[in-house]
Amino acid sequence: MNICLISRSLPFHRSGGLEYHTLELAQGLTQRGHKVVLVTTSIPDKNIQPVYHGIHLEPVPGTLPSRYNIRFFRTIAKYIETLHQQYRFDVVHSQGFSALTVNPAKINIPLVVTIHGTLFSETALAKKVWSQLSLREKVQALWHHKARFLLLPLYRRMLTRAACIIVDSSFTRSEILKEQPSLAHKIKLIPLSIKPERFPGVDKIDARTKLGLPTDTMILFTVGRLHKLKGIQTVIEALHRLIISTPDIPEFLYIIGGSGEYRTVLQRLVNNYNLQNKVSFPGRISDSDLPLYYASADVFIYPELSQPAFGLVTLESLMCGTPVIGAESGAIPEVIDPTVGVLFPPGDANALADILRHILQNPQWITEREPRCRPYALNKFSYHAMISNIERVYQDVI
Repeated sequence: MNICLISRSLPFHRSGGLEYHTLELAQGLTQRGHKVVLVTTSIPDKNIQPVYHGIHLEPVPGTLPSRYNIRFFRTIAKYIETLHQQYRFDVVHSQGFSALTVNPAKINIPLVVTIHGTLFSETALAKKVWSQLSLREKVQALWHHKARFLLLPLYRRMLTRAACIIVDSSFTRSEILKEQPSLAHKIKLIPLSIKPERFPGVDKIDARTKLGLPTDTMILFTVGRLHKLKGIQTVIEALHRLIISTPDIPEFLYIIGGSGEYRTVLQRLVNNYNLQNKVSFPGRISDSDLPLYYASADVFIYPELSQPAFGLVTLESLMCGTPVIGAESGAIPEVIDPTVGVLFPPGDANALADILRHILQNPQWITEREPRCRPYALNKFSYHAMISNIERVYQDVI
């Protein structure tokens, strides 16, 4: 098949779950003999070749790297029509909201859309988050996400036009059907996966040695953009309560990887609780070091306050053999089960403190789960099964 994939950004634009998923999907399809043309925004790195890992790159002229804007949505449909004359596409597959203005009927090509969360599910506008905001925070959220309200009619039209809608989780499926129940027949659930080579198994001691981390201390790890909705403040609060209530708690180090505007608030919280020797901020972690950080950790903590459509970081951690403590929010419960982790109510510092106390005092909780993590991730979220299932969707709509 000749496949047109659309994504606003790829790993050479910025590092993120959607970016790597799109690239690894394109690679998997290419390895199976399909021709993949990847339409994206302008490429900032002049060293990136037009054929990238066997994938034909077609940046939309005049667009801003990795960003949706008026120029992108005004020109994407016409640009795909032009490319179709050259490549004769069998199917167009959009990641996220990239195909808001694409009309498949105009070029007589079926449109497949993968929704990695709805317009509002991973924002402060999600119902469960919105209800907990102050008036000031609600006003800020409305202003910050005002463009999403303008795009809502286009988003609904895109889903109606699509021949198939792929979702990562049952959670996202239910969110779509709350708004447009008539779409049930065209929604296909295909969980995300990760190319196994990107997160190979790494020995914990070797990983800690390479990163200069202590080998005799329990390490807790979180990574992501530092924003209030990521819930890292809940972990810091839980650690404070844990130390206050349990003075003889074993030694630990909490590593918070990533950058963002909320770091100042988190750092202030750490200082106020006198946790400077217990919490580390290494900043943005490179793609090459990320598997080492996951492998060096005893537990990965995912304290998300929004409603994630999947939570790819949990899968990354499991691939590296590290159990997960995750907030019971969005699709996270669909990724973690008791054999590889544990859930807690989002934002509940007391519940999280109780879990951490149990794990720190009973390290066998970790040693029982570590050997299960990678096999669980490889089997339940198989990369090759994901590629096969998406291939099948293409065959069904053509």
